[in-house]
Formats: sequence, C-alpha cells, structure tokens
Amino acid sequence: MKFLKNKILSNFLFIQKNSKFQRFLLFGGISSLFASISFPVIHYWILPNNFNNSYIVASITNVTFSFAVQKYFVFCSDRSIIQEYIKFITSSLIVILIGYIIFYILYRTIKIDIYVSNLIVIVISALASYIINNIYSFKKNND
Repeated sequence: MKFLKNKILSNFLFIQKNSKFQRFLLFGGISSLFASISFPVIHYWILPNNFNNSYIVASITNVTFSFAVQKYFVFCSDRSIIQEYIKFITSSLIVILIGYIIFYILYRTIKIDIYVSNLIVIVISALASYIINNIYSFKKNND
C-alpha cells in the first residue's frame, strides 16, 4: 500500500509530500467528485428508482471512500481501521452539525442568500473537517 500511496502522491508534483493540508484539499476534491458520481450510478444502475436505499448506499459508500482516502493519502495513518473509522464518522457528524447551525444562522437569521450561505458553510466545514480529523480521528500517538 505504501508503494501505491507514494506513486499516487508523486504524480501530483505540485503537492508537497509533507503538506497534509494540501493533500487534504486535493483528495477532498477527489472525494467530492466521487460523491457527485456515486449516487446517480447507484440510483440509476444498481438500485433503479429506489431513492431511499440508493441514498443510504451512496452515503455509506461516500463516507467509506472519503475515510480511506484521508486515512491513507492525507493523514498517512497506519493505526486501527475500526477505531479510526468510528472516530471519522463521529467527526463527520460533528462537522455536519456545525455546518447546519452556521447555515441556519446565515440564511434564516442574518438573511444571507441561500447559495452564498452554502458556499460559506462549505469552506467552514472543510476547515472544521481538517482540524477535527487532524486532532482526533487520525491523531498520531506522538502528537
């Protein structure tokens, strides 16, 4: 796995090998692209016309893909998969909750345009996700 990870990272010359945040942005974009494709594929070809099950399967698939990418390529962790997966899901739920609260305040209370509010929440959620995963989900023992 280490060879594959180094081969993939070496193909992105603009990414510094020791820059977790740059890797987070790159692979976060890849995870987002994966997520935007997975639901239509699952909904139209694997579970046709079954929205609820398609959404559940796509969500589990997307979270698992994002976890694997962040574990192996962003945070380069070799610790317990189960333990880190549980922490990752917990972190994701925290980020979703933070995003919802901020979105509600921006859109409903401050009355900022819904799309502008969403963009602000995306940026804040990405930063919160990086920080929480860095200090909690994938924390090294010597950190």
